[in-house]
Amino acid sequence: MIQRKIQVKNNPKSSSGIPRAPVTDDKILNFLVLLNNLDVASECAHRLISTFVNASSVIIRADSNPGMDAGSDCAVPLEELFPFQTEPAIIYDALTGIEATFEGKAGELTNDGIMVFNQLVKPKLRPHLAEAFRDLEYLISLEGNKNA
Repeated sequence: MIQRKIQVKNNPKSSSGIPRAPVTDDKILNFLVLLNNLDVASECAHRLISTFVNASSVIIRADSNPGMDAGSDCAVPLEELFPFQTEPAIIYDALTGIEATFEGKAGELTNDGIMVFNQLVKPKLRPHLAEAFRDLEYLISLEGNKNA
């Protein structure tokens, strides 16, 4: 769903239909927000899936031990969640496949978004940065730096 929004709805294209016409700032902002959301979603999906497929194959459950409060953590193996003999291996393979596919697609879209950022935002940002740092003078003191 995020991929479709980025590619179709909010892809920074000029609303005038002219190929080199300037893109409005709200379209660029919407695109960058969606790109950030995709990056955060990719990171969260990686963390969520890695809790299931890591070496210990655990999830957190607080009610497994009597006498433990809800704030304490107790790990339950993936094999206990899926009691049939072949299910844990199938679930493990499915989760690693989902993770690889999602991160691959999200990575492609993020790289495309970075290219769009370089083409649209950097040229607008460069003059502002040059103006901000135009009259700066850098002084290096040898007293504070013993390695110099």
